[in-house]
Amino acid sequence: MAEGVNVGTLTSGNYSPVLERGIGLGLLSGDLEPGTPVSVALRGREIAASVTSLPFVRKVKLTWPIIFPTRPPKSTRC
Repeated sequence: MAEGVNVGTLTSGNYSPVLERGIGLGLLSGDLEPGTPVSVALRGREIAASVTSLPFVRKVKLTWPIIFPTRPPKSTRC
């Protein structure tokens, strides 16, 4: 809801360990800009939220060489 008017439907949601908070995706009608405060009805409660553009997490550019933790070699026995 935005300003007391239903503007869409929450389609999915889950906890994001990267962002350390809950995130959700929804289908919104109208011209809601990123940053617009909205409220989400979730299991009978209204939760404050805001419109955010995708992606939620920015990609990190990797630089070479990438060093991965070493693992013991796999056994050659069957």
